[in-house]
Amino acid sequence: MTFLKSLPEDAHVPHLFSRYPHIYKLYSMASLGIMRGPSPLSYAQRELIGAFVSALNGCRYCMGSHSKTAEMFGVNPALLEQLLEDVESAAIEDKLKPVFKYLKKLVKTPYKLIEKDAEAVYAAGWDEDALHSMVAICCTFEFMNHLVMGLGIDPDKQDFDSLGQERFNTAWEPMIPSAIAEQTKDVAAALRGAGPTWNYEQEAETIEATNKIFNTKLCT
Repeated sequence: MTFLKSLPEDAHVPHLFSRYPHIYKLYSMASLGIMRGPSPLSYAQRELIGAFVSALNGCRYCMGSHSKTAEMFGVNPALLEQLLEDVESAAIEDKLKPVFKYLKKLVKTPYKLIEKDAEAVYAAGWDEDALHSMVAICCTFEFMNHLVMGLGIDPDKQDFDSLGQERFNTAWEPMIPSAIAEQTKDVAAALRGAGPTWNYEQEAETIEATNKIFNTKLCT
């Protein structure tokens, strides 16, 4: 059972997003841009980074689903375990080793990061856009890892093959489930789905404002 009693026992991320649509509709857009927008990193590399960061954080839900998506993009399923064991000896191209070393340090001891760590990434042939992309991916998964674990979403009740396949087939659209997109077109519907503790009057303006932002050309 999740820690939010209004969610089903086998709840996963879309259930949570539909509970608070005015927050996660916008968050989903950022995630979509980070994971499927322009980047020097391929989809496979981005998914592997997400699984790697999640594994470092002990988030079995995100690690399980995104390692499956990475596998569908052609990543050897044994590679994640190799990276967790030792980045230097993992069977990845040399260009990626400074990336995963940087990410491991960012997750485990971010206060120890220095310019030299970034220079190692640049020296391997990556540019500033790549550095920004890998850090943004890390931040996205740090947020999701803590959200999932903090709200008690149970990884043992998930079908990771299905979740991974869904993300692979729909280009990250599971982060913006169609039910949520439809629901949040109507403020009243969004409020009705928000639960008995919701302050309807206070939040109506917030959701309306959020929908206006979401529908502007800047967000398309």
